[in-house]
Amino acid sequence: NTELLAQVCAKTRKPVVASGGISSLEDVAALAKMVSLGVEGAIMGKALYAGKFEFPEALKVAAASA
Repeated sequence: NTELLAQVCAKTRKPVVASGGISSLEDVAALAKMVSLGVEGAIMGKALYAGKFEFPEALKVAAASA
């Protein structure tokens, strides 16, 4: 839920880590675009464990989308 995540970022100056709901590279790209709002990282263990994508792929997408 990127809308809720943006609201959380707006309420704090602390770094925010997205957790849960990341199931595709499109989700990674959407979160990378939120770095300027305060999103510092993302927990995506289940998606990696389930083989939805590989970590190097996620890094490439994040770098290209930021």
